[in-house]
Amino acid sequence: MSAFEQRFPFPANGLIVIQSTGDLRVQGWEQKEVLVRTPEADAALAQAQSDRLSVLSRSDVEVFAPKQARIRIENTSGDAVIVDMAGYMEISRVSGDLAVQSCRKVDVGIVNGDAELLQVEGPAGLRRVGGDLLIECRNRVIAEQVGGDATIIADALVRVKSGGDLSIRLLSVEVEEVNARCGGDLSLFALPGLGAQVDVNSGGHSIVMRLPDQTLHLDQGHYSATLGSGKTLLRLSAGGDVQIELGEAVDREVDASRHSMGSKFVSTGEVDMTGFSPQIEEKIRQKMEFATRKAEERARRAEERVRRAMERVEQVQRHAGHRKFNWFGIRSGWEDKPAEPLDPQPPEAPEAPETSAFSDRSFSQVSNEERLLVLKMLQEHKITVEEAEQLLAALDGDLDVE
Repeated sequence: MSAFEQRFPFPANGLIVIQSTGDLRVQGWEQKEVLVRTPEADAALAQAQSDRLSVLSRSDVEVFAPKQARIRIENTSGDAVIVDMAGYMEISRVSGDLAVQSCRKVDVGIVNGDAELLQVEGPAGLRRVGGDLLIECRNRVIAEQVGGDATIIADALVRVKSGGDLSIRLLSVEVEEVNARCGGDLSLFALPGLGAQVDVNSGGHSIVMRLPDQTLHLDQGHYSATLGSGKTLLRLSAGGDVQIELGEAVDREVDASRHSMGSKFVSTGEVDMTGFSPQIEEKIRQKMEFATRKAEERARRAEERVRRAMERVEQVQRHAGHRKFNWFGIRSGWEDKPAEPLDPQPPEAPEAPETSAFSDRSFSQVSNEERLLVLKMLQEHKITVEEAEQLLAALDGDLDVE
């Protein structure tokens, strides 16, 4: 940009508060001053105090600050890029995408677009991300709500809830807990020495455990086991399939994950923000192609899950002695026979409610694609209303076969 610059002497650990109606870039440097750069004069209002600087910008803005400075971004209407800051970083709201690289402690409120946090040393916390999320953190990671896919690379506690697919890579065998839920497929990769108590729920009724000495392919919705010392608690719940793999390759896979917004937007030195526009256009094109592939994959997965649900409903009908369903509108097969009377059973004691924040039963495992498939069969009179309800219950894991 043809820059207009403002410079302010500033203490190393002072607080900088930023609001911007455009794109924002924050860059750490070794100098004991703050540089505020905008495309034109009067585009940013900066108010300096002894240990605090407030920046209000009505356009794109770059802020170069001492690395140890504390940063609070109250709002930015565009994208935000933060590089090489060692002080505490608080980001309240980003309307676009967020890219953070080589920072220490990061606390994020709301990001409407994608978020990418790479080489974060301290804890990373995010309240809500509307798009996809990628985090590489040498500490604990808490991501309360991610709308899209998520990839988490960490060596401490992980708690995450994602609406799409979820991939977790653990870089240490000393992780105390992983508590993860997602609407799509879930993959967890860890080192072979990890000892864990495993509790897995799969909406896709497919659980694969690749261990150093064996591989288990489980066609079931729930699995629990203790691996080795059982020190780490793994509580995993997915709307799709679940894969757990213990192997040496997890370290080598970390670098392959760093191919997203931050790797394009973030570099060392002073970078002109005029380069943002073509990069964002290319990113949007790539996102559209990726979204098309994901939509096709979700449709294929929905068809497969509905087929499996049909089989489970038919199994329930056979156990009850009812007529077999023909899912293409033709009734055939089973003779109607009266069910055998069952011996009376004592009532079961109610189960204690789970205390985890991720145990919410309102989190449905039925995707929009699966609901549309069931409704289409109902509209075409291939199934009845009762059969549709049973199909949805089977998809949501609430239909008992036994």
